[in-house]
Amino acid sequence: MSRCIATEGQQDVGYLLIPTLWDDTIAERTRETLGELLTGDALLGLVIDMRINGGGAYTELYDLLSLFTEGEVGAFLRRGSERSPLTLEANPLHNSQDIPLVILVGRDTESYAEIFSGALQATGRARLVGRATAGNVESVYPYDLEDGSRLWLAEETFVPLTGTPWEEEGVQPDVLVDGEWEDFTDENDPYIAAALAILLGEK
Repeated sequence: MSRCIATEGQQDVGYLLIPTLWDDTIAERTRETLGELLTGDALLGLVIDMRINGGGAYTELYDLLSLFTEGEVGAFLRRGSERSPLTLEANPLHNSQDIPLVILVGRDTESYAEIFSGALQATGRARLVGRATAGNVESVYPYDLEDGSRLWLAEETFVPLTGTPWEEEGVQPDVLVDGEWEDFTDENDPYIAAALAILLGEK
């Protein structure tokens, strides 16, 4: 879901909801929607809502991040201290690499959704508004067993460039907002109000 949520002079602030990363079309659909938002007059900024995003597929994470930033944004640390950097090749759309970003996060923001939000925060690309995320940034891998069951085993975690661990602690917002997202409507959502205050230079 996307829309414009505020106007400052002739410039709009865009809103983009990314509900999941499990759908293997989500990155492409986000790109199409973003293209519509960024067409015409330049947006003053973009609010990305990750509050209900429980994570999903690595490919969707990579493709979404590459819309907004490039270079190394952190690393996956496996058992035995093997380090796999997450290094992005920029795949911009219009001014998506430069547009000011605010990301809405909360307790339901998990896994790769946390990495998306926290990586953009840690590199200085975005500011975060809301509540601490779930603190579940371990990557799990499936193993099929002889009896037909499947074992999911956590084998790596993500470490941002800051080195601050997110597992259990969660990604911490820049601006804390009390209350659960489902308690509000679009008209009285304090998360969106705080995001607008940042983009309009009030915070």
